[in-house]
Amino acid sequence: MAGEEGGFSTVELLVVAAMLPVVLMAVLKPLDTASKLSPRAVEYTHAVTDGRVGLQQMVREIRQAYQILGTTPNSIWFRTAINGDDEQIFYECDEPYPASRSNPYASSYHRCLRVAAPSSGSLPSIAGGAVVVDRLVNGTSTDPVFTFTPDGITPTYVEAQVKLPARGELAVGLTHTITLDDGAYLRNNALG
Repeated sequence: MAGEEGGFSTVELLVVAAMLPVVLMAVLKPLDTASKLSPRAVEYTHAVTDGRVGLQQMVREIRQAYQILGTTPNSIWFRTAINGDDEQIFYECDEPYPASRSNPYASSYHRCLRVAAPSSGSLPSIAGGAVVVDRLVNGTSTDPVFTFTPDGITPTYVEAQVKLPARGELAVGLTHTITLDDGAYLRNNALG
């Protein structure tokens, strides 16, 4: 009855045991690679989303402006009515990014800050402003955020362009720059 015995021989077990590490490495290597690339993809998504949300907020408020009080290539100061309240809003997009030991690129970044006050009051210091867009690569005199058409004194159209590092907050990661732009026709500008 020896022919009816089932199971594996010692040779079969040794062959399977020798091949198992090779097969497991081939199967698990893509998972290891994916786990290393995942933080880069997540930071890229965060960089795009954060930049887009900040840019849209800025342009939405600029679109509602009824009087432009002052402009530079990296700032805009205007009056607007938000929820029935008359406000003045100031965006400054060349503020230095705070130094960071974990990110060697931090010294080359800028921030876009926002301050607001009632139209009859004075604006608070921009240093205490809310961060609207973080880690700007532009925001310099040679690569400004704002473009005013026909000019900065009486603009009828304002374009805002932000350039962000695709690496997000990471010191290493994707190396290209994300460029987002939007614009607003100042249809209420004649009302001020």
